Amino acid sequence: KSSLYFASTKKEVISEVHSFKTLKGSITDKGLATLEIDLSSVDTKVEIRDQRMGKYFFEIAKFATATVTIDLGDEGIKPGTHDVTAKLNLHGTEKEVPTKVLVTEKEGTISVLTVTPIVVHSTDFGLDDGIKMLMKLAALDSINKAVPVTFLLTFNKE
Repeated sequence: KSSLYFASTKKEVISEVHSFKTLKGSITDKGLATLEIDLSSVDTKVEIRDQRMGKYFFEIAKFATATVTIDLGDEGIKPGTHDVTAKLNLHGTEKEVPTKVLVTEKEGTISVLTVTPIVVHSTDFGLDDGIKMLMKLAALDSINKAVPVTFLLTFNKE
């Protein structure tokens, strides 16, 4: 029931939405949400692009996963909108990224949804060489280095 989407733009005007097929995570009673993203499960709807992104952009041989942690507060999980700082660990680098999330609770599940997209900059995570390689392989003159990311994470209560 969970999903994570990101949009890329190539040739300055062609934008496409992508996702990951494999996500896993947990949330504690104290409100610490953790998400692990299997980077080899990138899904751009183009198989060769998925393979190239895994090999040259994400470098999955060295960095198989990305992780996101969000602390929803010491008082535990409370439904509503929260301004939070997500910690993104990608390509061996961890950065704090502010965002706003909506937490809902329903029928034994807790959901965390981005209200505002998180913008990930490739330069912050040492991914620019991967972008250059993708541009070369696909004969593109540009790929945007800033990528908006949204997610809906649904956790089962235990």
